[in-house]
Amino acid sequence: MFSYEKGKYIILELIRMNAEHSSWIEVIISQTDFKEMNRERSPEVPPPHVAVQRVIEPLFKNMDSMEDSFFRSTLMAWSLNPMLIRTFFERGYSEEQIAEQFAQVFLRGND
Repeated sequence: MFSYEKGKYIILELIRMNAEHSSWIEVIISQTDFKEMNRERSPEVPPPHVAVQRVIEPLFKNMDSMEDSFFRSTLMAWSLNPMLIRTFFERGYSEEQIAEQFAQVFLRGND
């Protein structure tokens, strides 16, 4: 079972990856045809938000509550987009502060 601290660490690493590679992530997202995407026929290399969702979904599957792990992990993956993360950096938040806020919002009650 994932703890709050392990979940926060995963979020922090995703934020760091996002910050380091934000330009190419934005290009990939802008070139993705979301109308063509569905669960049965996924591309060999998934768009960034799908890859992130697959990484973080186990955080939510291990929660005690009956929350919808796909919904919560997809919402979190889309929230970790480069433009939003950049906005937080511009407002003076550190990577660690952003990770803590995400963990509080998405993982509260997971410990």
